[in-house]
This record gives sequence, structure tokens and C-alpha cells, in this order.
Amino acid sequence: MKRAVVAILVVTLLTSGLLTSCAVVKVEGSGNLINKTFEFSDFTVVKVENGIHVELNHSSTFNLEITADDNVMEYIEVNKSGDTLRIRPKGNTAFRSATMTAKVTMPNLYKLELSGGSMAEITGFNSSHDLSVRLSGGSNISSFITPGDITAGDADFNLSGGSHVRLNGSADDLNVECSGGSYINLEGFSVSNADIKLRGGSHATVNVDGTLNVDISGGSEVIYIGDPTMGDIDVAWDSDLIKQ
Repeated sequence: MKRAVVAILVVTLLTSGLLTSCAVVKVEGSGNLINKTFEFSDFTVVKVENGIHVELNHSSTFNLEITADDNVMEYIEVNKSGDTLRIRPKGNTAFRSATMTAKVTMPNLYKLELSGGSMAEITGFNSSHDLSVRLSGGSNISSFITPGDITAGDADFNLSGGSHVRLNGSADDLNVECSGGSYINLEGFSVSNADIKLRGGSHATVNVDGTLNVDISGGSEVIYIGDPTMGDIDVAWDSDLIKQ
């Protein structure tokens, strides 16, 4: 009996410790904004998590400046591993009415990953190397500059969980995979060939002048601009392929 009581006490203490360690820290923004500059260089990949807004601009030099409420800044974690710059809130932190904006300048952008409702604006990147974009959890990326300003070799987009992309520019070949009601508008992003795969009520608008391959289902829709050669086309009964 004593052993049973001791066992119960041990389990209770362990469980209590685990719950405490996993407790969410709730922070409401003070409205008093401050800036902090970080010294990082030689990165080509940017990962942003949990609702942080990032502005990515092309430059010959590296720079990172974060603007946040003075009581929020301490909860923002920035680190670099290899060629990857990562920006995210620390631990189990929940924010309310908080500002968290990162301004990043860099010579080359090879890959961008956004998660947890993060947002990005991209301007000025023009190169022949490939570009990879991964968005999840209602994140979004956009560019409101004139078409042709963002160029890449091949471009690969993977969106899930209601994420959105709107970009202008151009690339050679395009690969798009969307699920969970995600939306990608590449009307002003011209490409040669495109492979489009949509699931779960997703939507894509693409501008293609080469070969177009389409695999869509689950109430999804592809709108295409141009006069591409139709390659492998698989459109489920509940989905649509439309020429604009």
C-alpha cells in the first residue's frame, strides 16, 4: 500500500513538472517599439515561424534588423546554422497585439520557409539559381512590385494549411503542390513549363507558355494564362481546369 502511495506521488510530481515546463507564456505587446540589429552573414535560406512578419530585400550586403514591442523583443530567437537563418519566438510563447517584424537584406535567396501564420514580402531578387518556397499553417508570401523584378531558374512551391502566395516575376520551370485550401496566384509570374498538383480545395493561377501538367482533386481549381501544350492532365470530377 505504501509503495502504491509513493508511486502515485512520484507520478503526480512528474506530471506537475511536465505541465509547468510546457506552460504557455502569454505576452501582450506594450506598443512601445524598439529595434535590434543582428550580425549574421553568408546565409541563402530563411526560415520564419509563428506569426513573424519578414521583409526580404536584395542587397550586396547582409543585414538583419528586428522591430518589436520592448516587452516582446526578448522572446524572439534568431540563429544561424550552416546557410540557414532562422527567426522564431522562443519556446511556448503566445502574443497578443504584438509587433514582430524582421527586415532582412541578402545577396541571394535560395529557399524560404514560413510556418504558423508567418508573412513575407520579397523584392528585388533576380538570378538564375533555383528558388524553393515552403509555406504551412496559414502563412503567406507576396510581392507587389512590377512583373519581372523577381526572377529565378526553376521555382518550386509547396503550400499547405490555407497558405497564400502572390508573386510577380519569372522562372524557367515551375512546380506547385498545394493542399488544405491553399492559394497561389502567379498570374504575373511567367514560366516555361509547369507541373501543378492541388488537393483539398486549393487554387492556382499560372502563366505558362511551354508544357502544362495538371493533377487536381478535392474541389480544387487551376486557372492558366497563355497557350501552353497540354501534357499529363488529370482533373477529378469535382475540380476545374480553366483557361483565362
